[in-house]
Amino acid sequence: MTPETPPELPTEGGRYYIPPGLEPIAFTGDVLVAIESDTTDRSDTLHAIDPTTGSEKWAFQPEAQDGVEIRSAGVAGKTIFIVMNKELRLIDLTNGGVIESHDLGSYAKSVILADSVCLVATTEEIVAFEESQ
Repeated sequence: MTPETPPELPTEGGRYYIPPGLEPIAFTGDVLVAIESDTTDRSDTLHAIDPTTGSEKWAFQPEAQDGVEIRSAGVAGKTIFIVMNKELRLIDLTNGGVIESHDLGSYAKSVILADSVCLVATTEEIVAFEESQ
């Protein structure tokens, strides 16, 4: 490849796609959390990466369902809050396991964490989750 020749774009089903990319969403000092997404029908993947070595600690991919987008995420303590399709999921930062899931009833758009409250904006409403005492 020379500077005059562009890199080849990946194809799937006869269509060209942008290569998958990582979007960092949180950095805790021990872990860099990033979302891997592409423009195909494959579901997004959540990655925990060791920032000193660049090696992957774990990866979380939604069930074998096509087209699941992780729309937004936030980290509080050792918990990652992600919204995808019509669901809020809490993921364990240390191992990538699902802690709990909540049905939102409508499509999720974003998640915001503040003062022990998790706010999820959906296409229909804003849903608040409070930390249980």
